[in-house]
Amino acid sequence: MKKSLFLLAFLMITGLTLAQPNHYITFNGVDQYMRIPHHSDFNIAADQSFTLTGWVRNETYTASPRYVCKRDMSAQSAGDERTGYEFFGTGNDGQSLGLNTPTATTGHALSVYTGVTIPAGQWTHFALVVDRDHNEIRIHHDMNMPDSWSAPLNDWFVANTHDVFIGAGNNNGQPTFYCNGSFGNIRFYSMALDHDAIVTDYYHNDLAELTPEMQAHLLAAYDFGTENISGNQLADLSGHGHDGELVNLGGTETPTRTVIYRPGDYGSANYRIPAVITAKDGSIVAVTDKRKYNEGDLPQDIDIVCNRSTDGGLTWSEPFTIALGTGYNQGFGDCALAWSNDENGLIAAFVGGVGLWNSTPTNPIRSYIARSYDNGQTWTEPEDITHFIFGADCVIPEHQSWRASFFGSGNGLRTSTGRIMFVAAIREGSAQSLNNYAVYSDDNGQTWQVSGRASVGGDEAKVTELVDGRILMSIRHAGNRWYNISEDGGETWQPSTSTWTDIMAPACNGDLIRYTSVNNGDDRNRLLHSVPYGNSRTDVSVYISYDEGETWPVRKCIVPYSSAYSSLCILPDGTIGLYVEEAPDSGSGYSTVFYNFSLEWLTDGNDHYMAVVENPEKEDSLKIYPSPTSTFINIETEGVKVLNIYNSAGQLVKTIKTNGEPEVRVDVSAMAAGLYLIEALDQNGSKKAGRFVR
Repeated sequence: MKKSLFLLAFLMITGLTLAQPNHYITFNGVDQYMRIPHHSDFNIAADQSFTLTGWVRNETYTASPRYVCKRDMSAQSAGDERTGYEFFGTGNDGQSLGLNTPTATTGHALSVYTGVTIPAGQWTHFALVVDRDHNEIRIHHDMNMPDSWSAPLNDWFVANTHDVFIGAGNNNGQPTFYCNGSFGNIRFYSMALDHDAIVTDYYHNDLAELTPEMQAHLLAAYDFGTENISGNQLADLSGHGHDGELVNLGGTETPTRTVIYRPGDYGSANYRIPAVITAKDGSIVAVTDKRKYNEGDLPQDIDIVCNRSTDGGLTWSEPFTIALGTGYNQGFGDCALAWSNDENGLIAAFVGGVGLWNSTPTNPIRSYIARSYDNGQTWTEPEDITHFIFGADCVIPEHQSWRASFFGSGNGLRTSTGRIMFVAAIREGSAQSLNNYAVYSDDNGQTWQVSGRASVGGDEAKVTELVDGRILMSIRHAGNRWYNISEDGGETWQPSTSTWTDIMAPACNGDLIRYTSVNNGDDRNRLLHSVPYGNSRTDVSVYISYDEGETWPVRKCIVPYSSAYSSLCILPDGTIGLYVEEAPDSGSGYSTVFYNFSLEWLTDGNDHYMAVVENPEKEDSLKIYPSPTSTFINIETEGVKVLNIYNSAGQLVKTIKTNGEPEVRVDVSAMAAGLYLIEALDQNGSKKAGRFVR
C-alpha cells in the first residue's frame, strides 16, 4: 500500500489529475447503446484472471441503468448461459454503483452495492477484478476498495454466448435499462490489476502510457475519440478486432475533449478566462489568463498566454505570452479576440493594472490592444488605448469622470464593413454597478470610438452582426439573459434592454457568434450562444437560434458539472469549438478545456452542416464609403455603366445609371436600416459587387 500511495502522490505532483476521460460518448437513455459482438475473450475461464475498467457519468438519473453488461437477466435456468457480469446503477437518485456476477447455478460470486453516491454529471471510474492468485473477486470505485466490495472467487466462471452491451442491460438478447449517460476508456484485461495498476488505468487516457504488462494483457480497449469512429463502428484499439457497434446514433460523431491547462501547470496556481478564435489560415488560437499565484482578478499578477492548434484542437502548442504581468497592480487579463483587416491579422483587446474596483479617473485600469499579423503566432507589444474610452486623459470630455472599464472576454467582432468592435463594461460613477458600451474602430484599430449606452446594470457582453446589418448584443445577467440591438452598426442602441425567456443563466460570461448566414450562401441563418444553464455556474450549454436571435429553441449541455466562462469558434470543416472553464472535482480550481463537436451532434441529428461551395468569380471589389451611413454613400464607378442596389432579402431597391462618372454619390437616407448589396455592371456585362450598412 505504501507503493500505491507513493504512486498516487507522484501522479498528482506531476499534474496528472485526470477526473474524466479525454474522449467519451453520450447515450440518450432511450434507445442508444454500444454492442460488442460475443467473443470468448470476454468470458472468464475458471483458471483465468480478468479485469474490466471504465468511466461513466450519469447525465440524468434513470431507473437502474446498466453500464457494462455481459449477462442475460432472463437466463434463470442453471447452465453456462446464466453466468455473466454487469455493472449497474441503483434505482434511486444518487446512483450507487452496483455489480452482479451470476453463477451457473444460483446466486452470485459477488453481488454488491457500493453505497457511494454518484451525483448526476459527475464522472466515476469503476473496475471489476477477478484475481485467481488471491482467490478474490473485487470492485474498485475511483481507486477505492473497502473489504465489503470483495468476495472469495472459488470456481466462478463466465461461459455465455451473450454480446457485451455498453449503456444498456440485456433481457433475452434485447437491450433494456438504458443509461442516459456518458462512457469513456472501456478496457478489458486478461490479468488481475492490482491497486497500482488501477491507479495507472485511472490516470492515463493513452494506451501507450500503460505499463508494458498492462498493454500486453489488453483484450479490448475503446477510446471514443472521433478518429476511432467510422460510421456506426468504434475501433477496438487493442488490435484484437473486437470493434463495437454504436446503435441508434446514426453515425454521429462524438465530441473530442482536450485539456489545455490544469491548476499548477507551468508553475501557475490557476488558469481562467478563456477566449478562442479560428484564424484566417484555419488554425485555432486560444488565449487564457495565467493567474500565477491565486484565482483572483486584477490587480493580481496575471499573464495573458496564447496557444495554437493546427489539427482541429486535438493537440496544442506550448504557451507563449501576449502580455506579461510583473507584479501586483501590474498584471493583465480579460482578453477578447477578433479578426483585423490585415492579411492573416488578429487583434486582442484586454485590460491591465489596478483592477475594476480600485480604478479611478486619475489612476485607471488600463485598456490595451495587441496585434498579430501571422494568425496568432507572434504578437505586438500591448498598446494603451485607455484615452479613447475613459479617464482623466480621455479624448471624450464626458467620459473623463468615468471610473473604470474592462472588456468582456471571448469573441469580439469584425463586421461586414470592416468595423472592429468589442464590448466594455463601464463603471460610470462610484457605485459598484456596470453599464455596457460598444468600443469600435473604423480604421483597423488606429483610433477607437465609444457607442451610446447599451445597458444599465449590465456586465460582460458580446456582439454579433445580423444578416440585415444590425448588431445584436448579449449581456450577462442573472436569470433570463438580456440583449439589445443596434440599427446603425453599434453606434447607438435601443433605449432599454430586452430579455430572452429561453436562456436562463447565472451571472456569468458566455459567448455569442455567427455560425452560418444566407448572405454567405449557407442554407440558413444560425447563431450560437454558450453560457451556463440554470441558477449556478454549472452545465455550460450551447444554444442555437435560427431566427437571428429572436428565440433559442435548441440547447445541449456540453459540461454537465461545475463550469463557467466559455468561448466559441467555428473550424474550417464546419465543426464547432468550445473553450471552457470546468471543474469536474468542485473546489479544485478550474481547468481550461477545448471541446470540438459537429452541428449534427449538437442537435441530436436534427440539423446538418452543408459546406458552401465558393464561387471564384464572386468578390467584393466595388469600393463604397462611408459604411455604416445614415445619409449617403460614395461609389467608385470607373468603367461601370449601371448600379443595382438590393436589400438583404434580395429585392431590387434602386437602379442607377452612372453616365460615365468615375464616382457616384447616392442618397440612402430614405432607405430602411439594414445591409444592402450593390451590383455594378460594365459595358460588357461583367460584374463587380460590394455592400454597405444603412
